[in-house]
Amino acid sequence: MAMRRAALAAMVAALLLAACDSKPDFGGSYSDKNGLMSLNFHSNGKVTVDTVGGGGDFDYVVSGKTITLKMPQGDQTLTIADDGTLTVPGGPPLIKDREYACKDDSGAIGNLRLSGDEAYMVDPKDQTAAGTQKIGTFTDDGKQLVITDAEGSNTYTEDKGTLTAGKVTCTLIGG
Repeated sequence: MAMRRAALAAMVAALLLAACDSKPDFGGSYSDKNGLMSLNFHSNGKVTVDTVGGGGDFDYVVSGKTITLKMPQGDQTLTIADDGTLTVPGGPPLIKDREYACKDDSGAIGNLRLSGDEAYMVDPKDQTAAGTQKIGTFTDDGKQLVITDAEGSNTYTEDKGTLTAGKVTCTLIGG
């Protein structure tokens, strides 16, 4: 019995050690509200950085609530805030980009993409610039998402990955 417990304890310790050494599952795109910076985290431990001053692909490491970007000019540490935004020392918060598949009574109407503070309608069959149309800016308090354009605003109720406004329902597919 004691040997079984010892073997079990050794197996648990090995699994915990392996979990500590593995790369965390962290991914997605983040951008600031001014369009000055975007980060696209890949599950292979690489991040694509795009800033007004340049960018590139770099390694990153997640530890608790910090992300360290391994850059040639030195490591850059970001903090993961409780609301999921990333804080950059001396920079604006970065908000996770999201995409929703939207439909109404007649069927699919396109994908709603939220990036920074801008809202886009995207043709799911043509996700290039030609198939993407900016529809306004948005604010989000976690309960309501409000998209505003020159003609006014549309308010969507948020509930567990679903946005609803009148007969339009949008389901989270990315972000």
